[in-house]
Amino acid sequence: MGYGGRLLVVLGAVALAIALFFVVRAGGDDGAETGARQTTMAENTTTAAETERGEGTTAPPAPPPLPPPGPQRVRFVIPAGGPTGVQRVRITLGDRVVLVIRSAVSDHAHLHGYDLLTDVGPTQPARITFRADIPGRFEIELEDAGRPFGELTVAP
Repeated sequence: MGYGGRLLVVLGAVALAIALFFVVRAGGDDGAETGARQTTMAENTTTAAETERGEGTTAPPAPPPLPPPGPQRVRFVIPAGGPTGVQRVRITLGDRVVLVIRSAVSDHAHLHGYDLLTDVGPTQPARITFRADIPGRFEIELEDAGRPFGELTVAP
């Protein structure tokens, strides 16, 4: 083999090495990265059938449910001369409610419609606790005096 033949073989080998370098570099990185991404996706994928059977990856447990909200408190203060007006209150249907009544006069506090009655007086604040499950407008009064001091509207 002459000098020209050897030169062609060396140039061909160099060209082949350069071509292989670019093929491996371009295809190798993308292939390796795509393979890694596919593996990761395959590891994190759960089929519907696996989920129904309780197989596959498990999600972290859901946080515990929040406790139900406390009752809505409504305060009434009745001076020594008796009620001076009607306090209007709006309550959402289904809410728990506590009416807290302080009165300078002794009487019975009565929530009409729910027919709830309790004693109230200067040394005895009254509490009427109930679930607002009847929609409508209801009078709250000092029963013996027949004097309204509140109006409760229960609506959705």
